Amino acid sequence: MITTHPEQTFRHDLVLHDGPEDLVRLMAPFLRAGAAAGERTVVLGRPDLVDALLAAVPEVTDALALREQEHERFAGRDLHRAQQLLARLDGEGTAVRIVNQMPVATTPEQWHEWRRYEAAANVVLAPYRAWGKCAHDERTLDAGMLEDLRATHAHVEDAHSGGPNAAFDEAGTHAGTFFEVPAHPTEASPPTLALVDPSSADARRAVRELALRAGLPETAQETVILATSEAVENAWTHGRAPVLVRGWLDRPGRVTVAVSDTGPGPHPLVGLLPASPGSPYDRGGMWMVQVLLRDVHHRTGPGGYTVTFSVDDDPVAPPRG
Repeated sequence: MITTHPEQTFRHDLVLHDGPEDLVRLMAPFLRAGAAAGERTVVLGRPDLVDALLAAVPEVTDALALREQEHERFAGRDLHRAQQLLARLDGEGTAVRIVNQMPVATTPEQWHEWRRYEAAANVVLAPYRAWGKCAHDERTLDAGMLEDLRATHAHVEDAHSGGPNAAFDEAGTHAGTFFEVPAHPTEASPPTLALVDPSSADARRAVRELALRAGLPETAQETVILATSEAVENAWTHGRAPVLVRGWLDRPGRVTVAVSDTGPGPHPLVGLLPASPGSPYDRGGMWMVQVLLRDVHHRTGPGGYTVTFSVDDDPVAPPRG
C-alpha cells in the first residue's frame, strides 16, 4: 500500500490532450489564473511546446521555462529535479503552478518507469504548495496506460471536462502490481557474463572488464560499476540467496546488467521514494541508481526479484543541485 503525505498540499492532475495546439488551449487559462493570483508558474516540456505556451500567455512575464528534449528525460531524474525545484520555490514563500508535458514512452520498459513516477509524485511532492498538471498525449496511450494514469491522479482534465477522478487509487494498491511485468528483452539472450553469489567487489571487477570490452567512456564505466555494486549490496542485504549477476554486451558502446535474488522484492516504488532505514522503501543505493540511469527495469515473480539496467556511450550527466 502507498499512502499520501498526511499534510499533503500538492495537487497532481492528469491532462489528456490530442496534440500541442490542444495542450496550449487547455493550459493557457491555468497559467493566467496562477499569475493573476500571484503564484509562480513553471512550464516543462519540449522546447517547441514551451515556447508556444508562453507565447499564448504574454501577460505571464515571470514563468520559469524548462525546455527539455524527450530523450534527455527519465523518471528517476525528473522526480529528483521536481523535488529540488519545489523545495527551492517553496522557500520563496509562494505557491507554484506547473505544466509538465510528459515524454512519450516508446517501449513498455520506459512506460513502467513513467507510471512509477506518477505514483511516486503523490508522495515525494506531497509537502509542497504546488499544483501540477501532467500532460499526456492521449493519442500515444493504450488502455493499460490510461488505467495507470487514472489510478495515480486525483483529478483529470481533457478537452471536454475536468474534475475529481473517481478512478484515483488513493490507497495505492494499483501501484502494488507495477513489478508484475515481463523480463527485460535483453534477458532473452545468453549473457556475456554470469556470476553466482558474487561479492559486490567481485561483481564490480567483472562489470568493469565488460565495460572496457564495450568501449564505454570513463564516466559510463563508473556509472555501471556503481549501479552494479549498489544492486548487489541490496540483494545481499534485503533479498535472499542465491544472488545472480548477469551482463550483456548489447552492442558496441552499450552494457546491460541484471542482478537477481530469490526474495520477494522491494516496494514497487523503490528508488523513487525516500529510503530511511527500516522504511518500506529502503533499498539503500537504489535511489542513486534511479537518478543516474535512464534505463532501469524492475520485475518480481515466482523466481524472485530482478533489477536490470543499461549504460551506453552517451551517459547521463550527473544530476544538478
